[in-house]
Amino acid sequence: MATKARLSAADTRTLTYGKRFLAADRAQLDIGEIATWDKYLLRERRLLVPIDVQALYVEPGNAEKMVRLPMLVAGANGVGVSNPEDGMPDPFTEGTPREAGVHLHWAMPDALLRGTFAQRDSGSANRLQLPLLPDRWVVLRILLPAGGTDAVMTGWVLEADRAIAVPLGSWTEGPNKSAVPAGVAIDKGQLTGTVGGAISWSGVYDAVLNRFAFHDPLADVATLAPKGVDENCAAYVVAGWWSDAASDPLDKARSNDSLHELLDRLRWRLLAEWGDEQWALQQQAAEFELRKALGLTTEDRWMSKRPLNVPTVARSPVARAAAAAAAPVTYMPVDKTFMDAQTLTATSAFATDAAKRFVAPAWQLRSSLLHGAIYGVPVAGKPPVDRRPSANALSVAIGQHEDEMLAALSAAPQASPEQRRASERLLTAFTAQKIDRLGSADGLVELEEHEHASAFSSVPGGTAGTDRFLQRVQTGGVGGLNIGKQRGKHATTVDLQKPGFEAHPNAAQPANAARAGAPKQQSLNSTTVFASSAKPNLVKATEMMINDIARSRVGDVLAPTEARVVNRPAARFTFPDEPMVAIRGAARSLRHGGDGRGSADGKLTCRWPTHVIQEITGVIAKDRFIRSLGSGSVPGEVLTLAREAVLHDPYHDDWIATAVSPTKADRTGIFNRLKAESVLRFGADGTYDGATVAFTGAVATSNTRRAKAAAANNPITPGKQQQQTMVADEVRKFSLYQGVDPDLVGVTTWAQPWVPMWLEWEVKVQGLDPPTLEAWQLAEVDLESASTTFDGDSVTLSGRAQLTTGAAGTLHDAITDWLKREDALDTVGAGLVDEDTEDAFRTLDEAIKNLDVVTAALDGVRTQLLGFPVSDGLRRPGSGGTVNNPAPTAAPRMLLAGAVTLSRARLLDVFGRTLDVPVNKVATPMHGTLPSAPGSLAVAPRLLRPSRWQFRLVDAKTAVGTEGTEARVDQIEASLQVNPVAGFVMPDHLDESLELFSVDGSPVGELLHEAVSGGVMWEIAAGREGPADSGPLYGLAPEQLALGRFAAGLVAADAAGRAGAPLIPDESPESALSALLRAIDTTLWTVDTFASMGSEHVAGLVGRPVAVVRAQLRLELKPPDDVDLSNADRAKEWADAEREAARFAFPVRIGELTRSDDGVLGFFVDDDYAHFRLVDKAIAGTATDAGRSRGQLGLYSTVTGMPPKTTIKHPYIAATDDADTLNLHIGQTVTLTIFMHPAGKASLTSGLLPRKAVALARDWVGPGLAAIAPSLRTGPVMVETDLDPQGQVRLPKVSVFGKDQNFLWRDTPATWRTDAILAATQTALLPDTPAELREGWIRVAPTTPGTTT
Repeated sequence: MATKARLSAADTRTLTYGKRFLAADRAQLDIGEIATWDKYLLRERRLLVPIDVQALYVEPGNAEKMVRLPMLVAGANGVGVSNPEDGMPDPFTEGTPREAGVHLHWAMPDALLRGTFAQRDSGSANRLQLPLLPDRWVVLRILLPAGGTDAVMTGWVLEADRAIAVPLGSWTEGPNKSAVPAGVAIDKGQLTGTVGGAISWSGVYDAVLNRFAFHDPLADVATLAPKGVDENCAAYVVAGWWSDAASDPLDKARSNDSLHELLDRLRWRLLAEWGDEQWALQQQAAEFELRKALGLTTEDRWMSKRPLNVPTVARSPVARAAAAAAAPVTYMPVDKTFMDAQTLTATSAFATDAAKRFVAPAWQLRSSLLHGAIYGVPVAGKPPVDRRPSANALSVAIGQHEDEMLAALSAAPQASPEQRRASERLLTAFTAQKIDRLGSADGLVELEEHEHASAFSSVPGGTAGTDRFLQRVQTGGVGGLNIGKQRGKHATTVDLQKPGFEAHPNAAQPANAARAGAPKQQSLNSTTVFASSAKPNLVKATEMMINDIARSRVGDVLAPTEARVVNRPAARFTFPDEPMVAIRGAARSLRHGGDGRGSADGKLTCRWPTHVIQEITGVIAKDRFIRSLGSGSVPGEVLTLAREAVLHDPYHDDWIATAVSPTKADRTGIFNRLKAESVLRFGADGTYDGATVAFTGAVATSNTRRAKAAAANNPITPGKQQQQTMVADEVRKFSLYQGVDPDLVGVTTWAQPWVPMWLEWEVKVQGLDPPTLEAWQLAEVDLESASTTFDGDSVTLSGRAQLTTGAAGTLHDAITDWLKREDALDTVGAGLVDEDTEDAFRTLDEAIKNLDVVTAALDGVRTQLLGFPVSDGLRRPGSGGTVNNPAPTAAPRMLLAGAVTLSRARLLDVFGRTLDVPVNKVATPMHGTLPSAPGSLAVAPRLLRPSRWQFRLVDAKTAVGTEGTEARVDQIEASLQVNPVAGFVMPDHLDESLELFSVDGSPVGELLHEAVSGGVMWEIAAGREGPADSGPLYGLAPEQLALGRFAAGLVAADAAGRAGAPLIPDESPESALSALLRAIDTTLWTVDTFASMGSEHVAGLVGRPVAVVRAQLRLELKPPDDVDLSNADRAKEWADAEREAARFAFPVRIGELTRSDDGVLGFFVDDDYAHFRLVDKAIAGTATDAGRSRGQLGLYSTVTGMPPKTTIKHPYIAATDDADTLNLHIGQTVTLTIFMHPAGKASLTSGLLPRKAVALARDWVGPGLAAIAPSLRTGPVMVETDLDPQGQVRLPKVSVFGKDQNFLWRDTPATWRTDAILAATQTALLPDTPAELREGWIRVAPTTPGTTT
């Protein structure tokens, strides 16, 4: 026992009236604070940012086994793991019991764990640009001893960079040699949320022990409270700050505006300040003076930083002078120093300077203090409440993405398969923002595509080339009117001279002040720029002038242009995502990603120091229970937070009332008031949610009733929580507490914590590298199989996956966005649903917002199947070096086509606690359900390595068997443009013919029926030079050969089909041309032609031009350039596996009938023009009757409604079961000639990879479409010859061809003549010259293009 010193009355009087004692008393400092005073600690006001604190209580003798999770930088005596794979134990490790006591852990604010994902050098440290985390923390334990009247506080300081804990009373900045580190020392500039090896590092207890976690063994409780602790529970307060002020996220605030900009970026909301700036500054000045009398000074943020802990070396006077001359000058932007001469320096034993400065700090906040409190932590006995749920309360689903798993979990047992599928589609429509598209023509297929694509991820595939475009140069004016250009031309120098103003001695001086003999400048020089025109001179441009300029083409001609080069990305390499598991009822935690749950705007509510609750006026003084922290090395706000914890804690109202009541008669009133204050904030069950239950009916009082009330499935009422919160806010106006309650995040009422972070899993994978894929057929979007068994190998894999709560959040955001759009439509009377439906969605949104569903991707399934070693993803921070490629340890699997079955699962929380997940009843989505194996997820064929369909538009002259040049746009130099369009064909159903045009719109020829035999014949285009009997390939350029070969193939196929015999109308089969025209016409009914193409060109109005496009298709595997195959055996295994995978033939379909924007009408493969392949074989069976004198062109009396359907049976049309599907091997290239709508897309469907589409650029088809002139065969007709000298002829014009039309006819067997048509009217007279019978073509006269520069 310590010996107490006995002081005489005189000594006591001398000490009491001494200057130092009086100064310490007036400064409200005790001996401990004076002894540990840190002058480098910033003592300006700090923003109070709440954090979540949890406490795991382990009673002595507890046998619960918990897994240790050290990660990379934790370890006894400061020694971490050497191998990153040792940072986490193997899945399903049993664990060991923890030490008795309280294990505290606190979470970082979401803003400090939010980074920016951008392209940075490989191996760079902090690639996410995460903010630095606080490196100093103080932990306070507050006990209220039974039978006592004073609180007992014990504190520790944690240095997070060194992972040490030091008792608060003995801690000061500097080396603490006696402290034993619990982890590796980390540089303060690297203390981010990922320095421990993973983004989850800061949230794991073992990984951040003595950094953001602390173990209190409670060994001293019996000594501090011999009679026990009130309610057998304690309160803990945690606060953290940055030892280097520059690391604080608010350090960049230089004004009130910049402060709020920073807060908005951090998603923090600052309450309105209580207090007066002038009064606060006076208080700070007074405190400064009182502390100065004790020699306790405080540096500000502009002074030099804390000196480093380096040995002092004696130096000579010369060296000291040189060092002083070279010392850097500190920068002070504006000096607000009040000079105060110290006249009592001789009498002060503590003060050493003759003059001290008090620098008035800025009124806005520039520093922050993170804080959190937890009440009711047990210090004895067994844990009364545990948040970990029962295993029987869990529901499990497995699927490919979150939407379908949510639908599977929420499906009613009696729901039919159609109803379950409809609910899956509805959830997907909401989360994909496609709910408004469901009623459109393509809505359902877009949803199917999105569901399919959601199960894949991709990586960049490189660059396929460049396109060059012309773009206008932005000149900044409007039409040469010089609008908005006359800004800021004049500059005026202002010399600000204020009497008594003195520039800071370290401030930079003007150049003229540096000259010899120049007087010291006593003014603040600045250059202010004034605008000569305060506003843009819009008065010059009237509305009419601007409209004229906008409508004219003058700007297009005169505006300067420049070249813009655009890199065209190559197709991305795609790979399947791992299956996902969803668990309902896992008691998810809101500590990560839920900082804004207590406010309507989703921001974390922060407070000023004046908001902290410290007293009840007239009842409890602020220093009644805690007078001092006993340390001068921690921010002063920590003391106010400790005082708040005593008053705010709802578990000790009885003890506090007894301690502060002067008489027993007063105790009852005080106790009732304190209890009312607690019920207002915490309700009857200790729930701190910002609401009140004071006016919500019966309140559970006993533990039994409280448990029943918590378990009851009360109906969700939209807005009820918000209403209760507003009521609570109104009631708080009558509270006796002086201050503002902390945000929901900053206060925790204790229960044994359960913060699930990982899912440990074990799955059985079936169907690896099967011998064949014959059982799988390509359906609408994906591959499907009717087989109930799967060939191939089976393996069992295990791993650990991070849990997320994104499923509920995504759906909540989607519903919220939809409701916002619906409310906006309601304001204009265009709402889509009634108010009852909106209320139903709001009810659903309330239930989903914090839905107790966690999901996890089975990370590592694909990795292990590819032969790579599995890991928990722990990575040491990069040091600027390169990233090493992973090296496989086994032969890779290439293809999965079977099922995945979850055989074992366990939840693991941040304290190492576990919960086994039942896997006997696993729900699956409809498309993945296997009737023969309930609970197993069917997986369609998937290549495990990244792969892609190289579906490219290539140069029209590309030959089969060669690698085509990919099409490109070049608006700078037309000769460098690569066009995939070989030309156009235009069906003429009236003449039952097919006109062919080159890519520039010039006519090539026509396929038509011969008048006598009815067979298909070729005729050179009217007006084209060449003999009348020339064939389809006559005079064609290389890029036009596809047109000629198509025409030749059609003629040959027709001749082969009729075996040289003539066609007898209504008896013989139709010709190849008739079959082709019917197939094209039927397919065009599925294309929304006018919506995509419009009516820009005449060809689009009087006909339906079809582009003939060359493309190449190939299935490619990503080269293993990101894999370490330096081992020869591993390299051989990968090469063998790739060759083995090449034996599979994967189905692929070109074009899609279910999409109205898909313009594919058919195609040819590898220049096999003997068979025209349909987009879908269904076209052949649904084609309507058509042709000469048939269908819509039949006799009027026989046509009623739509013509009957007549199956296309001509062998030229490939309409067999497999004709619409190609089967390609890996690396196999096919060259396609595609007939497609010029403004449509060409879709590719394989199921193996997500659907993709290509489209034609306007530069490839626009000029040709503009020049195409449709023609109509006419004659023989009788015409006058009197206008021959003028090159004109009188004929009736075709009404749909426009006003300018020409008549083309052969004037000799080898030449053509074009006459302009003059419309014949009723007043026409026969001329004196004889008339002639002529046969020819009426064609639209081409428009002469204007001259451009």
